[in-house]
Amino acid sequence: MKIADLFIIFLPVLSLFVALAVLFRAWRYRPGHVVTSFLWLMVAIAWWLLSAIIENMSTNVSFSIFWMKMCYLGITTLPVIWFVFTLQYSDRGKRLTRPGMVLLFVLPAVTLIMVWTNDINHMIWKSIVVDTSFYPSVKTVTYNAWFWVHAIYSYILLLAGTINLSGLFFRTSGIYRKQTGILLLASFTPLVANLLFITGIGPSFSIDPTPMAFVVTGVAILWGLSRTQLLHMMPVAYETIFRSMADGVIIIDKQDLVVETNPAAQRILKLNKTEMIGKTLKQVIPGYEYSLELKTDMNVTELTISLEQDRMERFYNLYMSSIVTGQRSSGHIVLLHDDTERRKAENEFREKAVLETELNERKKMEVALADEVTRRRILVDQSRDGIVILDQDGHVYEANQRFADMLGYSLEEVSQLHVFDWEFLYPREQVIEMLRTVDEKGDHFETQHRRKDGTVFNVEISTNGAMFAGHKLIFCVCRDITERKKAEEKLKQAMADLEQSSACLAATNKEMESFSYSVSHDLRSPLRSIDGFSQALLEDYQDKLDEHGKEYLNRLRSASQKMGELIDGLLKLSRLTRSEMHQEIVDLSALAEEIITRFQETQPKRHTKFIIGNGLTARGDPQLLRVLLENLLGNAWKFTMKIPQAEIEFDKLNNGNGKTFFVKDNGAGFDMAYADKLFSAFQRLHDTTDFPGTGIGLATVQRIINRHGGSIRAEGVVDKGATFYFTLE
Repeated sequence: MKIADLFIIFLPVLSLFVALAVLFRAWRYRPGHVVTSFLWLMVAIAWWLLSAIIENMSTNVSFSIFWMKMCYLGITTLPVIWFVFTLQYSDRGKRLTRPGMVLLFVLPAVTLIMVWTNDINHMIWKSIVVDTSFYPSVKTVTYNAWFWVHAIYSYILLLAGTINLSGLFFRTSGIYRKQTGILLLASFTPLVANLLFITGIGPSFSIDPTPMAFVVTGVAILWGLSRTQLLHMMPVAYETIFRSMADGVIIIDKQDLVVETNPAAQRILKLNKTEMIGKTLKQVIPGYEYSLELKTDMNVTELTISLEQDRMERFYNLYMSSIVTGQRSSGHIVLLHDDTERRKAENEFREKAVLETELNERKKMEVALADEVTRRRILVDQSRDGIVILDQDGHVYEANQRFADMLGYSLEEVSQLHVFDWEFLYPREQVIEMLRTVDEKGDHFETQHRRKDGTVFNVEISTNGAMFAGHKLIFCVCRDITERKKAEEKLKQAMADLEQSSACLAATNKEMESFSYSVSHDLRSPLRSIDGFSQALLEDYQDKLDEHGKEYLNRLRSASQKMGELIDGLLKLSRLTRSEMHQEIVDLSALAEEIITRFQETQPKRHTKFIIGNGLTARGDPQLLRVLLENLLGNAWKFTMKIPQAEIEFDKLNNGNGKTFFVKDNGAGFDMAYADKLFSAFQRLHDTTDFPGTGIGLATVQRIINRHGGSIRAEGVVDKGATFYFTLE
């Protein structure tokens, strides 16, 4: 086998692989009518090449002729598909209707029938002579009439498509002219190759070079796919968008440089094409300083810019979208859309809507106001108070019957009055100031007014300002308070009498306290003398006194000492009344612990259980509160002295307010029938021989609690203990 023969075999195979590569690459640009027709074009070429390879490699004559006929599946459809492709590429495909498409395939369909029935009709080939002495085999074909009919039809379609591309080439510029030029150049190759083959002009070919020549077209298109965005940025975009659109369109490449622009963009930016090509967006769009994150999907990035044109500001929406080739971005489309009129219309519509809303609201308010006026008219007429409405100048706008009766006028007479005609007993300047300053917060004052008949009455007036129909109105509610004033005078006199009584009582109490202090102090000296001389008699005349005399002197001493204790109690009570209080937060728990410790130190052999609540605090005088707890806890300590398992508790009740304290013991207790005597001075419910004391302790406790604004009460059961509850306000 010669090297030339190997080349003849190898070249179709190489062409087939190239066609498949172009088909695979173009597959990524679907869907779309143009891409679909191009894919079918490459399928037809690939099928023609595959059939031709099998035909030429076959050594069996019948098998070779069979695949020769199979080639016609590509031969007959390829010119039609090419013509359809060029129409769609130049945006003329919409003229091709479905019936028109069917008509284009009628003659190819008849040709296929003629091919497969050629043994009967011989309309395609008169004769086919196969020389198998060569490899690949050489066929000598004599063509008949229908072959030339088909050839002429095919050339017409191929030439029509080429002419269509030629017209497009001269109408476009820039990247679109490059695209069209690639297609136009590639279309001549298969056309020339086929003419040379079927006419026998020029070099002799053992096989039809036409499908291989179409692969050259495919390679050119493949190059155009990579370099010029062929099938993605088509001339139709230039025709319909660049030249026809009112919006400005700018194409930028991957380096963000302007590669194409339409007349609208040039007009908007006031630049010609040469001033824009090769520049960045920042250089061609005034004030464009934004960095947009452009995406490789179909999302659109949008912003609004403003440009001054013809001494007025116009607003443009700037849209940016990536041009995607396969999975990669090959550039961007920038669209400048004039949004000024829309904004203006939108603002006018918004203003109109606001106006209509205001009108509707005003109508609703008028209806509501009418209802409100009716409702208020009823309320005003039925009111027990006098009601009058003044305008901002002081004239009566409206009044009810109660107001007219209050002044002694008729309603008709009231309606003719001015506020200065009312005989208020206070200065006119105050009335003027009231009219000027009254607002929605209103005002309130009392005065006296003289009726039409000359009588004077006290009146309470409440004023309130409001806007009605663009005018300021003053609402006045007048109430006759003559009886209330009389009651207030009586109350004032009673309070004065009470204050005088309180002052007298305070003076009396002070005198009583001074008297008690003086008496208590003056009694100490004779009591000390009685006790002292009694003790001297017992010591100096012991041998001269019998037992009865000694007993009498001991009783005398005991009575004088008891009297001294009572005097000390009176002095303590007097000091509690006179002493000045210093209020602060006192830790009652710590104070109780200190007092209890002192009790236990005086009687260490006693076993008493103490329960002291944690965190007990109160606000009061620390010294007085110490005396209070010493007396209450001391009572509990005293009255549990005979109890083997004594228990004393100090805590507060969980009654929600947390202000009630209590001291509880399980000692001697008391009869509740005598509870009212507990807090009286020198009143005792137990004999001094059983439980010694002066009867001053609980009176002292009550006095301290009263000074703190609190209260105290007691509960007890004989021989079962007692509980004292107290509060400190």
